[in-house]
Amino acid sequence: MSIEKEPEGKYLEAKNLKLHYHEFGSGTPVICIHGAGPGASGWSNFKGNVDAFAKYYRVILFDMPQFGKSAKPVIKDQRLTFLADVLDAFMAAARIERAHFIGNSMGGQAALKLAVDHPARVDKVVVIGSGVIKAGSIFQPMPLEGIRNIANYYKDGGPSIAKMRQLLESLVSNKSLITEEIVQERFEASNDPELIALAKHGAPFRHRLSFVGRMRRFPLRRHQGDK
Repeated sequence: MSIEKEPEGKYLEAKNLKLHYHEFGSGTPVICIHGAGPGASGWSNFKGNVDAFAKYYRVILFDMPQFGKSAKPVIKDQRLTFLADVLDAFMAAARIERAHFIGNSMGGQAALKLAVDHPARVDKVVVIGSGVIKAGSIFQPMPLEGIRNIANYYKDGGPSIAKMRQLLESLVSNKSLITEEIVQERFEASNDPELIALAKHGAPFRHRLSFVGRMRRFPLRRHQGDK
């Protein structure tokens, strides 16, 4: 079932928002939530995982509000509280009582906030680079280079191919993974008049990320990759 081009997705309305997602396979639901980089979507972050996951699970690639083909509202409240409530409403509309989650960066934060605010919705969670506790190091300036590039992307002349390449290369250790095709795809997705207008409102209210104290009822396991 190898898929190169993004297929037509599905829509549903939840919390007064039109939400876009892709669905593959059958079985226990696994909801994949992308990060907050410009041009990100469920498809862009997880298309390479669909074949493997869909053999065993009902895989849902979810576009968060303000991303992909989902609605682009101005978020005035705490972003993660808002996203957790949207995920809860999305699952209700899709008739999914409980699911596993895989979240990249802010997607992982949203999944963990859902586990805190709506624990009945969440079975297992895998987070990737989600920074759920405050941390710092004298060897690593904060904020991280990738976060700085994301924050500056729509400033100083707005989106560009050069900015997108710099941003994507700052998120990986092996820069050869960032092809011209990937850069072009993400640039085109980010260079949307609706997103450019949205950026003028600034980032939503920053949310405190220290969830660990409130998640003691969930067993936690940390995995460090070899590469």
